[in-house]
Amino acid sequence: MDSTQLSDKVKRGEDGAVEETFVEKDIPEPQTSISREESRAVLRRIDYYLIPVMTITYALQFYGTAKSFYCSLFIILTGR
Repeated sequence: MDSTQLSDKVKRGEDGAVEETFVEKDIPEPQTSISREESRAVLRRIDYYLIPVMTITYALQFYGTAKSFYCSLFIILTGR
């Protein structure tokens, strides 16, 4: 990298500290349109990872609630 390229990206502040600046050519243009197939593929991939996690979380929550209910029922029936 020569000094002209370096001077485009780096400058010195008033206190002498080196600050990096962003040059407009470094920033890519955002993609504004997504095809229907790409959108469906992304949603499918999210569902592939998210649904099992949600199912396991729901099952653990249900197990904990049921366990608490049976513990309280046991205490009431045994009179402890």
